[in-house]
Order: sequence, then structure tokens, then C-alpha cells
Amino acid sequence: MYDLGLKEIIKALGIETEERVIDNIVYYSWNDLNMRVNSFLTCLELTGKIPLDFLTYMQKKYPDGTWKDYNNIDKKRAIDDIYKRDTDFKEVKRKCEEERKSIDTVYTEAKERLRRRVSKNKYLEEFHTYELNNAVLVLTELKDYYARISGKDESAETDYKTILNQVINNYLVDLKVTKVKNLYKDSNLDITKEEVMQNVEANRKKLEKGYIEFPFLAKDLIQPLLNKFDVAVNPFLRDDVELEKPADYLEKINLIASPSNDFDDKTSKDACKLKIESKDEYSKTIYASSGINSKYNVSRYFNEDGSSIFYSHKFVMYPIADDHGTYKDYGEVINFQYSGDSWEKPAIDLHYNISGGYVIINNGEQQEINTDTLLQICEILDKGTALANEITTANMAKQDSKKLIKK
Repeated sequence: MYDLGLKEIIKALGIETEERVIDNIVYYSWNDLNMRVNSFLTCLELTGKIPLDFLTYMQKKYPDGTWKDYNNIDKKRAIDDIYKRDTDFKEVKRKCEEERKSIDTVYTEAKERLRRRVSKNKYLEEFHTYELNNAVLVLTELKDYYARISGKDESAETDYKTILNQVINNYLVDLKVTKVKNLYKDSNLDITKEEVMQNVEANRKKLEKGYIEFPFLAKDLIQPLLNKFDVAVNPFLRDDVELEKPADYLEKINLIASPSNDFDDKTSKDACKLKIESKDEYSKTIYASSGINSKYNVSRYFNEDGSSIFYSHKFVMYPIADDHGTYKDYGEVINFQYSGDSWEKPAIDLHYNISGGYVIINNGEQQEINTDTLLQICEILDKGTALANEITTANMAKQDSKKLIKK
């Protein structure tokens, strides 16, 4: 959940908000609410007066909704304006002095009077909801709730899935997916790992004549597998597969689109990132592109045994110096890392600089790439593609399209 998402939701819902700065934080004010994406960029934060009647209605309408798991929605936390007045510092102090009551007694009596009052005017002062689809659901239902209680529309019922689809589609425009998609339009996504490896073997002698041929011939040979990996991480780049509408696949995966500030190149102000996560939180794929210096296609998988697997295909166009003045690797690079969970399964780190034609294994010495290592890269790319597809395309493609996807 990012600020980009909140702005898109507001626009899609057509609600009128006013930017308000509170304690140097920008909020979007709407009725009795202040909305913002929290500082950790993890959830939509509502403060002000969130009607208890509305939250009770949501519990009944969506009893199995994951959105409620993060909030203790009950009458114990709800207050009203009278309770706020009764527990104001000055009022509590006055009662302690004039009526000779302890602070605990003042609060206890105020709470008891609150309990006896009807819930119509009660509210929560803070409410969080995580994930974009849940934020869209809550704000869409709130819009209808306000319309009903104001008498403008007693049967207001907006289709939140329509709003959600609109928000996600606007995300894709911001990510310039269509422009990047053109790079893959002629890709042969039906080619198999075995076919590519056979082609590598057929060119073994040519490859091993001299390393100078490796950056160019090797790149050409494994390009089909690189393309398959890229479109597995970001299925929006595919032309051959039709995806479901966002509101449908977001029931299976989490999707976050945002400006990206974690690129090595600090000048990449236009960087953006698309993250697709499995609901079990063990796996995620990330497509990110700055349009200036770096392009990343990354998949990471966290296993229940504590181990993890990391695949990355990235382009770093210019050398970048770190804080110590040491220039980091640049060019087109494949990274594979496995963090083992025991001595029987040791960690593996493979770094292949396609542009430079060399490989570094387990942080050792730089080595010239050879045919056997290239075949190993094919195995790695194929496995990474299969894992990425399990998270992305398998959950996002329409049923008929899934039959077109070949390993």
C-alpha cells in the first residue's frame, strides 16, 4: 500500500478530499476522517471518527474478510464526543478537585456512562487496513455508508471490484508497462530449457575458441530463457496470455505498485516498482525499472525451513560507486543465491556478468565463463521461471490462457 494507491483510489471513487497537514504529515481529509498511507508504507491509516455502526456493518457483510484481522473492532474501544469531553484533561482535573474523585474513578464513571449510550454516535479514532484491495473495499463501502446516512441514496451500493480494476489499470499506466512490453513482443516463449541447452552444446566448440565471443554468442543463446524469466516475474509483459481482471487475481496474490527508492542509482527519480507476492508470504517476485540506469527482474522465495532462494536478472547501464568509492558491477547480470538451512545444504552464490563474459561463484575469483557454467545458468533460469510462474501467471491468467503456458 503506497501513497500512489491512495491517490488512485480517491480519484476512482470520485470523492472530494482536502489535503491537510497535521504534525508535518499530509493527510487527505474526507468528512470526519483523515486518511494517509502510514510512514512504513504498509497500510492505509484512517484517523478521526470511524463510525462504529459502519464497522459493525462490515463485520456482518464480510465475516471472513482478512481486513478485520488487523483491528480489534468492538464496543470496548469505541468512544463518542461526550466521552471525549468527560475525559478531557481539564474536565478530569476539575472533577478531581471539585468532586474529590480519583482519576481512576472519573474514567471509570465516564466509561460506564459511555457503555449505556446507544452506538449510533460512537466511533473509533483509528483504523488500519492492509493490502490495496482491502483499502479499496473499505473506502468504497464508506462512500456508500455516507451516502445512505445523509439521505442522498438510501440504497447506495458501489461495485468495489470496478473501482479496484480501475486503480490497478492506472498503476500499469504509471509503470509504463506497455512501453516495456514491446521489448518482448517477438520473444519465443514456447522454447524449452532442453532446446536452449542443446543449442548451447551445439555451439560448444565455437564458444570455447576464445572468451571474447562469450558476451555476444552466449547472450544470444540464452536470451529465450532470459525473456521467459522476465515475463514470468512480470506477466503484464506477456502478449500470449490473457490475464484475469485485477479484482479477481488479487484474491490469490498481493500486488503493490509504487515509486521505487531502493535503486543503486540515486539519480533514478522516476524509478517505479511492481511487486507480486503470494498470500502465504513465503514468496515474492519484483519487477522494477528506473528508465535511467537500472532495470531489475527479481524473484525471492522464503521456505518454511528457513532457507531462501533468490533469482535476479538486471541491467545496470553505468558503473556506480558505493559509499566507500568502490565501483559496483554493471552491465547485464544474472544473480542466483541460495541460503542453506544447514551444513548439508550450504549456501550458493553465483554471479554471471553477461556483458563482461565472466562468472563469480561463492564470492571467489572472477572466472571466464565456459560452456558448462552456461548450461548451469540455463538450469537456474528455468527453475526461477517455474517458481515465478507459480506465483504470478498461475494465479493471474485466465483458465484458457494457462493452457498456453509452457515450462
